[in-house]
Amino acid sequence: METTIRKLTADDCDAYRGCRLDALRDSPHSFASSYEEEVQMSNETIRDRFAAHPSESAVFGAFDGTRIVGLTGIFREERLKRKHKMYIVSVFVQPEYRGKGIGSRLIKTAIAHARSVAGVERIDLGVESGNTQAKALYTSLGFQSWGTEPSFAKVDGIDYSEERMSLKL
Repeated sequence: METTIRKLTADDCDAYRGCRLDALRDSPHSFASSYEEEVQMSNETIRDRFAAHPSESAVFGAFDGTRIVGLTGIFREERLKRKHKMYIVSVFVQPEYRGKGIGSRLIKTAIAHARSVAGVERIDLGVESGNTQAKALYTSLGFQSWGTEPSFAKVDGIDYSEERMSLKL
């Protein structure tokens, strides 16, 4: 299996939407958005979101042929006092593709992108506290934990915490 990773465009909307909805179904406790909210979103709204991203921000997809099998986004803070930071969000790899290095490649691509943006000094991310595999990946790439947000998300009456991590560039 040879996967390729590239920045997504509005033309990738359908493939992105399918993978994103899979992520929200597979790991509802790991995302701030819910499947119920996003399944109602039109493709036009998703295309508009891609078009509205500042050029410094990006969503990357891992492709197996035309199918997106992994995702991550990285966004630059827009407020003047916080423009030195970018955030990695929505990291997901389809279950049958896990353990093949795709998550690592996606995060390394996001880090490389952040390093190419003038003035960015730090990348932050949040990871569901019980996701030991993701935390191990981020730690192996140099991210350090600095705190936990209790009750980040509530799914089916269960509270989930989010660990915050940062990488100094």
